[in-house]
Parts: sequence; C-alpha cells; structure tokens
Amino acid sequence: MTGFIETSYNSLVTYDREFRGTGGCLSRRAGVRKAIMSERRMDFAALCKRLGKSAPYIRTLQVRLTLPIPDDGRYSESYEKFMRGLVSLRTLSVPFEEIGALLALEKKLLQLLNIDTLEPSHTWFLDGYRSPFASDSCLLITGYDLSGLIHSGGVQSQLDFSGRKAELFSGSEMGEDARRVYDLWLERVQAIRARVRTEVPILRYSLLWANHSVH
Repeated sequence: MTGFIETSYNSLVTYDREFRGTGGCLSRRAGVRKAIMSERRMDFAALCKRLGKSAPYIRTLQVRLTLPIPDDGRYSESYEKFMRGLVSLRTLSVPFEEIGALLALEKKLLQLLNIDTLEPSHTWFLDGYRSPFASDSCLLITGYDLSGLIHSGGVQSQLDFSGRKAELFSGSEMGEDARRVYDLWLERVQAIRARVRTEVPILRYSLLWANHSVH
C-alpha cells in the first residue's frame, strides 16, 4: 500500500475520465447494486462458522464496533469478508478502540466523497467489499478502492444520489475536510501497522508451538 500512500497523500479527487460525469457515477452505482444482488446470504450461525469463531465472539465484535445487523438476520458475503478483516485485527491484538476509530475515519471519508449515496443501505460502507490486498488503493477496514479518486488535483465528491440538501460548505471546503480526515486515517493506519509488526513474531512462534504441541 506504499504506492497508494505516496500518491494519495497529495490529494483525493473525483473519478478520472472513465468515471467522470453522471454516466460514470451511475455505472459505479449499478455495479454496487449488482454485486449486492448476486451475493449469497447466510444466517448468523453460518457466518460464525465461516469465520471460525463462536457466536459470542462475533456478536461482541458487532456490539463493540456498533456494526449494523441485518433486520432479516441474513448476512452477505461482503459482510463476511468485512468481518474476517476485523477478526484478523483482533487476532493481532489491535484494540477495539483503535479499530473503531479507524473505521469511523474511513466511513467519514467515504461520506465526504458521497460514497454512502451510491446504494442507500445500513451496510453501505461494506457493500461490494474488496480485500485491502486487492489493490494498493483500498482502505484497510472497509476495503473501498479509492484508485479512481486519486489525482494530483483537488478534491471533489461523488454525485449525491440521496436527494439530501446541499451542505453548508463549498466543494473546496469539502476537499479540505476530506484531506484532513485522510491525514488522520493515515496516522492511525501507520500506528496499527507498527503494532501488528510487534505481534507477528509472537504469532509465528504460537503457530510453531501449536504445530509441535497439538496433535
């Protein structure tokens, strides 16, 4: 993700030529909806089984991080992948407080770019989730790919599909806010990476110990 950090530190902007204008935004919106509709759904027990964790463990994650719980109790594959990342962070001893703070910053950044209006939903920030390993431009927790928003210019938000009233600040002020939030996000990501680096040797030893001790 080093390349992403170096490039996007300059600024975040709207989609480049492929996604400029209404057509591009509508294409991205249709893509999100298509991804959601095509996903298989699972109940809570199946979600826990696929994550390899107990129901109390997963429910604690949901409650401590105030994550949305589907009204029908059916979870998407995107939700599962999103939760898998959270389980990994907790396995690496990243505190709930740090995970929650980073998630809040990612959601705030996406809201400033109007990503939350592409597909109105309680789970808008994880619908169409991509692994953060899929691209250097993916956010760490939500997995949202910002590659189309990176350029050397200023910051401009997505078209707002929600019909909500115009904000009380200009586009340039919104860009400054997005940059400020991104800088805070970057600081927290670097802190989490530093913590993870200290945990990796311990985890490796634990796995070695398990291979020799558990038969």
